[in-house]
Amino acid sequence: MRGLITSAVVLAVVTADVSPAAESPFAGDPLVLHGSCSADSHTVSGPANTDLTQRQARFFCDAATIIEYKNDSNRLLIGFSNYESQHDPIVSFDGELSDADRLVVTSVSKPRVSEEVDEGLCTIFRSAAGISRIFCGATVTNLGIKEVEMINFFVH
Repeated sequence: MRGLITSAVVLAVVTADVSPAAESPFAGDPLVLHGSCSADSHTVSGPANTDLTQRQARFFCDAATIIEYKNDSNRLLIGFSNYESQHDPIVSFDGELSDADRLVVTSVSKPRVSEEVDEGLCTIFRSAAGISRIFCGATVTNLGIKEVEMINFFVH
């Protein structure tokens, strides 16, 4: 758990533009969900005007972290990573809730970089037991390079 929380805090600092010495902009403890990213979860990067489907790289994860901002209960950070790892890829989606289960994504963060998105959305699916699935997708175009992040996470 230490690796995931450390990763979430590092991404939170990058996303929130807060120096490590500043007070955290996040409220309470993060919600950590255990599960897995499905086989269709991927990241891809390439020239903006080309078909990127053949360039997809599978994204592996077994945990999702949801963090609420202190001063804005409609703003969330949802991060995906491998639970115990401090080195595997991490992708986080930051944005505003349009309703209880839809997050309009404004930025995507990876270690050491946070970028505004062209478009993005996360949907939280619920069952009687609570959150059962999270699907997040976003595109970023920067200097003619398009990046797409698609994460389909199932809670176990």
